Amino acid sequence: MKRLGSSPKLSRPSVAPRQHVAQEEPVEPLAATAPALAPVVSPAQAAPPPAGERNAVRALLQAHALDWDVAVQPIYRMRGAKPVPIDGYRELVRVDIHPDGSRTLGAEAIAVVSDSYPARPNREAFQILGPLLEQDLFKPVDAGAIQGGRLVWASGTVKRATLPREETPVRGDLCLVTSHDSRGSTRPLVELTVGNRGTFRLPIPGCASIHRSRSPGSPQDAAALHRRAIALFADATHVLGAAADVRLSRTRARRFLRESFGLGADPSGWTARSCERQADILSRFAGEPCDGICLRPTAAETAPERGGSALGLFLEIVDFVDHRMRAKGGDTGRAITARFGHGDDIKRESFRLLRQVITEPGT
Repeated sequence: MKRLGSSPKLSRPSVAPRQHVAQEEPVEPLAATAPALAPVVSPAQAAPPPAGERNAVRALLQAHALDWDVAVQPIYRMRGAKPVPIDGYRELVRVDIHPDGSRTLGAEAIAVVSDSYPARPNREAFQILGPLLEQDLFKPVDAGAIQGGRLVWASGTVKRATLPREETPVRGDLCLVTSHDSRGSTRPLVELTVGNRGTFRLPIPGCASIHRSRSPGSPQDAAALHRRAIALFADATHVLGAAADVRLSRTRARRFLRESFGLGADPSGWTARSCERQADILSRFAGEPCDGICLRPTAAETAPERGGSALGLFLEIVDFVDHRMRAKGGDTGRAITARFGHGDDIKRESFRLLRQVITEPGT
């Protein structure tokens, strides 16, 4: 993002330091029913987190080059030859922290925010992971940033299970995604990785976002988040296991696909790429070529009603989005959209339909 009307004659103000108050789990069989969600624990942080928790979070961020600060700076516009600050808006800039304690202000802005934006570093955004890291309840798997630092995430395993009959391992990761932009919140999610088919993410009920102004991070907050993540993982694996027993005809599979990708029932509004996507997924789902099944859906009504399980179709959609869907930027672009963009929306909607299929078999 280019800085609005910045003047080469202006010197950037210095940024003073700010004060800021595994072994693999054994695979367990899937429970028959999912436990109820734990009650909400209201966030409170009466005292700074212990040094051990702070160090654990810092070590996690440093290992992935994410231990940096953010600063809010004025935005200038030129009035004649004189730079004048723009009222009501500021730019959010990354501040790199060096081993000797010195700090360097970034050359590019992360985002434009209001002048009341409560900027805070990644250490505070992910501080709620401190108690879980200290108790070995969160085993780090991945962390990173995209869009120049506007979106930062960290994920770690909290639970494992095995789907019945399929003997497919499922790993549940707790993922925190923090936004350094006008939203100013950290979203907790559960990522479920099903064998080698792919990964889909679900928002944790009751804590859709952790707003910066609340400054969560107490052991009570962490315990509540961990319980809710475990409960959501158990509920999701229950849905996946039950979907293995639901058979879908090709007609129902076509409707499932259309709704997953947000397509209308009238094929005249479909693009060629949409038809190719459906044909690819359906051919793998039915176990035979289905080149024309989406291009000429009316003719497909007379085809033999071969199909598979609802779980099989859902996993084909996840596999397609994660490994074969076209995206700008090649493999890197596909990985980003599958996790944070349109691909993530497709998988989430597909899981919603999967839950609907097992609760309302006639739909």
